[in-house]
Amino acid sequence: MNFKRDDYFSELYISLNKRFGKEDVENKYELIESEAKKTENNIYDETIRKKSPEQKMEQLNKLNKWKEVKEKAYRYCSVSGNIALRNAIINTGNIAVIKETKRDDSNINGCPIMKKTVRDVEGLETPDFDIVQTEKYDLIDGIKKLPIQIKRYKIAIQIGRDSFDYDFYTEDLDIVSLHTNTQYRQAVLRAIEMNNMQNFENENDINNTYIGTIVLDENGNYCISKSEKIRQAVGVRQRNLFRKPKNSIDNRGYSSNIQEVRE
Repeated sequence: MNFKRDDYFSELYISLNKRFGKEDVENKYELIESEAKKTENNIYDETIRKKSPEQKMEQLNKLNKWKEVKEKAYRYCSVSGNIALRNAIINTGNIAVIKETKRDDSNINGCPIMKKTVRDVEGLETPDFDIVQTEKYDLIDGIKKLPIQIKRYKIAIQIGRDSFDYDFYTEDLDIVSLHTNTQYRQAVLRAIEMNNMQNFENENDINNTYIGTIVLDENGNYCISKSEKIRQAVGVRQRNLFRKPKNSIDNRGYSSNIQEVRE
C-alpha cells in the first residue's frame, strides 16, 4: 500500500498533519456520501447529455468501486484506537513517507521456527504511549540458531479519550532512540500503523504483527526492512496460538475445532 495515496485517512480527505477526532471522521464521510449521491444523480440525468445503458452501467460500476474504497476507509478510521494511533504519529511532527523494503533472506534455508528464550526487560513511557518488551525468541533454522532474535512488544497509546493497544514483533527496537529521536519514534509508529492497515486490508488473513525493523536508507531516511521468512515464522506462531486439537469437547459438551488460547 502507498500510504500517501492509499492511506485510509487520506481516502477520507483527513489532514495528514492535524489532530482530529471521531466527529471529524463522521463529518468527512457525510460529505463523501453526499458527493456520491450527486454523482449518481448526474449519471441518470440526461438533460445535459443522453447516455446509453452501457455508459450508465460503466459509470455506476466505477462509482460503486469508489464508494467501496471510501466505506472501507471509514470503517478503519472510525475506530477510536486507530484515531489515537494516527494522532500519536501527528504529535511527532509532519508525517513523512516511510518506505517498506524486502530484505534478502536467502541465507535462511527454510521457514525458521521461534523458540522462546530469556528476555531482557526494557520499555519506555512517554506522555502519549508506553512500550514494554514482553517476550524474546531465538530463530532456529533446521538445527542452527540464527544470529537474529525476535522480540515481542506491547504498545499502549492514550490520546484524550481514545486508546490503542497493539502487540507486535520486531528484530530490534532502539529504546534510547525511541525516547530521544522524534523521527525514529514516528517511523516506529508509522510501521505499526502500516502493519495495522495491511491487516485490515487483508481481512481474510490471520493478523501478522511482524513490523520488521526500522533502518536508515542510503539517503538518511528511515524505512521499514522486512524479511518474508521471519514474517512467515511469526505467522505460524500466531496461528498456533489460536488452535486446539480437532474434535475436542468444550464445557457444554459440544465438539469444537478452534479455541482461542491466551498466553
